[in-house]
Amino acid sequence: MTKKTVWFNKNLSGIYHILGHLKASDAASRFRTLCTHTLPSFIGFCSADCAEVEPLHIDDEGYLRYCLDVCARHEVAFFFPGRRAAFLAERRESFDRVGVRLFTAGDAATLRLLDRKDRLYAALQAGELAALVPPHRVVENAEGFDAAVASLREQFDRLCVKPLSGMFGQGFRVLIDDDEGLNRLLGGDGSKMGLAYFRHLLAEAGNFRPLLVMPFLDGVERSVDALAVKGDLLRCVVRRKAHDDGAFQLIEEHPEAVAATAALTRALWLDALFNVQFREHEGKVYLLEINGRMSGGLVFSNLTGLDMPYWALRLAAGDCTREEIPMPRTGFYIAQSVQGEVKNRPAATAAFSGGHG
Repeated sequence: MTKKTVWFNKNLSGIYHILGHLKASDAASRFRTLCTHTLPSFIGFCSADCAEVEPLHIDDEGYLRYCLDVCARHEVAFFFPGRRAAFLAERRESFDRVGVRLFTAGDAATLRLLDRKDRLYAALQAGELAALVPPHRVVENAEGFDAAVASLREQFDRLCVKPLSGMFGQGFRVLIDDDEGLNRLLGGDGSKMGLAYFRHLLAEAGNFRPLLVMPFLDGVERSVDALAVKGDLLRCVVRRKAHDDGAFQLIEEHPEAVAATAALTRALWLDALFNVQFREHEGKVYLLEINGRMSGGLVFSNLTGLDMPYWALRLAAGDCTREEIPMPRTGFYIAQSVQGEVKNRPAATAAFSGGHG
């Protein structure tokens, strides 16, 4: 059997574990893995069959030429783009012509929609999934911020702000009424900010990049890693996040989260691998965001016995049926150690509350 080359370009640091799991799942040696990154010391290189350094400063057209060159030199059959995924999806025909299957969660327009929470919320509010959209306001000046706070505080005690796009919760702040900013800063708590101080910063800035103001949803948070084919959700893993420092996650069965993920998959015609994040508030489930890519937490989901990249590849290669894809194991906790390794243990009977991401 000739191995088919699978390429992962610059992506999450967790690619190190994802490639390791893929190699372990691939007992029949169907695939050869290629990893590229702009950092010569990228850890993902250590678990790939081959690797090379990507050019750092390059425009979109130049990067497309680089990608096609890599595909030719390494005889790439399958490509999971992280870097510039929307642009590459826009040029999908260039890869089709050379026989390379591009794995993205949707076309370029869909990926760009997913990257902007405000546009995603607006699109969903116009359809049958409006109930999943949390109350929110988009603001770009201090006056708009004041109006948003006044409106939302009629129903919600605690508010938060976040950028319209971003990763890893960057820019997220819970707005609080006290003025203990220095104490919080010195104590290492960067997730909260005084409302008055934040408003002062906005007024000083004048006009600024639009941001979301919304209630702080204080219930359970769930992250769902999903495998789909053209709007049809095939398998998913529901990870319930811990309340404290996020060191533990519970792999659980949650029909409501699965049903919501399936409905979003159909509505947005999602494909391949992606991640959906939900948060509860007063008994209601709200959508936080959809990541049009593999999540950093996919390394946890792979411990359920369902290696999503592997089965996505098997499907694309045409050597398995949908029914052959295993169901994930559920009902156990996963802990991430300081060294970045993952361990699991059976779930205890006591539940825990979710954290905010």
